[in-house]
Amino acid sequence: MEQITGMDKRIFHQLKKSFPDGVIGKIEEVDRSLYAQIGKAARGHGKKPKAYIKDLGFQFKGGASRKSSRYDINALRKLREEYSCKLSDLADDFGISRQAIHKKSRAQDNGVKPWQGEELVEAEKNGVLRMIQNRSYSYSDDERVIRLYRHVDKVGQFALYSYNKKRDKAKCLFVIPKDIFELLERNKYVLYDERDLVLQQELSESDMTKIGEDGEVLIQPTQSNPLYNKMMAAARNHEKTLHQYLNMLGFEIDHRYNYIPDAEIIEELKGFQDKDGVVHIPAHDPAYHRLRNFAQNRGFRSFQSFYAHYGFKYERRRIDNRMEDVIERLSTFYRVEGDKVYVSTYDPLYRNLSGYARNRDLSNVTELLESWGFVRIYLEDLPKGYEPYDWQRDLEKSEIPYEEKFREILASMVVEGNAVYIDSQSTLYHRLFVLAVQKGMKLNELLKEWGFERTYERGEADVRERNMEAIENDDEKIRVNERLIEIKEIQGDLDRSETTVQKIERSQSLSREMKKLYSHKCQLCDYDREHGFIPLIEKRDGTYYTEVHHIIPVSEQDEVADDAYKSLDSYENVIVVCAHHHRMLHYHKGGYADIEETEDGGLCFVNGSEERVPIRTNYHLEANTVERKN
Repeated sequence: MEQITGMDKRIFHQLKKSFPDGVIGKIEEVDRSLYAQIGKAARGHGKKPKAYIKDLGFQFKGGASRKSSRYDINALRKLREEYSCKLSDLADDFGISRQAIHKKSRAQDNGVKPWQGEELVEAEKNGVLRMIQNRSYSYSDDERVIRLYRHVDKVGQFALYSYNKKRDKAKCLFVIPKDIFELLERNKYVLYDERDLVLQQELSESDMTKIGEDGEVLIQPTQSNPLYNKMMAAARNHEKTLHQYLNMLGFEIDHRYNYIPDAEIIEELKGFQDKDGVVHIPAHDPAYHRLRNFAQNRGFRSFQSFYAHYGFKYERRRIDNRMEDVIERLSTFYRVEGDKVYVSTYDPLYRNLSGYARNRDLSNVTELLESWGFVRIYLEDLPKGYEPYDWQRDLEKSEIPYEEKFREILASMVVEGNAVYIDSQSTLYHRLFVLAVQKGMKLNELLKEWGFERTYERGEADVRERNMEAIENDDEKIRVNERLIEIKEIQGDLDRSETTVQKIERSQSLSREMKKLYSHKCQLCDYDREHGFIPLIEKRDGTYYTEVHHIIPVSEQDEVADDAYKSLDSYENVIVVCAHHHRMLHYHKGGYADIEETEDGGLCFVNGSEERVPIRTNYHLEANTVERKN
């Protein structure tokens, strides 16, 4: 090491204290703070953490000779692609990061298969038995970890994974021994996934269940119970009604639950009949959601079959009839001046407009509005002092139905336990964000009130989420999200373009929108520094000069994997930069060809000399959106 710093000395003494024999084990399990410090110090010396630690005079367990046989690339890839396996669990076993295990699962197969082809030893069989006795998909003791993974497509096919902690060695069987499979089958593992087993136990212990007169287990699935969201999500996962799913788990429905007399239902439906005898319940009416939930719980597949059961006719309203009302509403409430209209992407009307555009084979909402004689403008285009239409008042009138709808959607998105992942660029995020603001709450507080917990994990880290969360100003969040939606609509239009002229025009439009998304500022420049950042070039129109850089040049489409070249002329393959950084990305020491995820969850460009340039502002990029061929 060229120069020893004070941080190097502190790290050396901490490592010596934790590993007195000089042989390094799993640092992150011993001291996560030290693990982070090592990463930072290694970057300061331009080294990888492992090389940095070796320079300090330490060795790693097992030595270099074990590297080739420690991981089974073929098994890792198979677990990732075909089975319900969380590679982060395997990363914890081997003491490496999630990014590292995902990278290994995508590496070129080296033909070494140390995990496969072995039978289970007695201790592993005992671990499997204890796992089944515990009604779980995993078991761990001081010596080993056992995990069972279901095939994502083939019912009744499993992978059995075992990790020996003392020997630091894994084993994975993709053909389950006959005696073990019969045991799994008898205990209904073929039917139940891990969530089902946990939920079955929780329901058995809840106040919703009781023993019937004939010894059967009765259940009353009440919506006020915190487990209701889990039940609905699991039922949808199995493509069953709630009652069918609960029957699958071995429960019988207590039909006194949520009972509504037929006479009362018939009387209520009569109130929604039109002059032709057709029933239509507006979606914003509380009765719509109450009766729909009742119909689903009773096993009806649709409103049509529900109405028919009670002797009523049902027809979908014609879209054209609704459009007249929408055009009138736009003219009355959303017109800014002349033919200009502003509709927030958070407004429920925007979602309706998107649907109308698709039904009419139009590319986006902007085209739809133009066909009606309007010009769409954005938040930053509004005249100074102009107050947009307060559409939130409409939500207040139908707050409870909207909340029930959101809860139902979130229940279908539960990842594990009560955790939900919500993409910050999705329509659902927009609407939940608005509802939270309306209630004077933060989004995570609203989710907690509904019995959910927000997770930021979607397999690999989602950097966009943290960058979106970093925006504190509500208007700025709205501006960014509106631009992202517009960019995605232009992208869809670009993908459907048939002529070269159309592609050029829409590609230029995409470039303009990307610059607007980042307020015509470079994503790589550090504008928080008082001195030292590259001076901004201000144009006559008051915006700053920036350029759009293709991360993988369109000319290199032969070097990207499979059909990924279709994504090259895409917002997912571009970044907004200043002229200086644009030249730097192309030419500095051969150019920066790759994007990597940093230890703190951000993104950075990497060149052939392992030099890194952090992406400081990011609302749209992910690591490895487009992969080159190996």
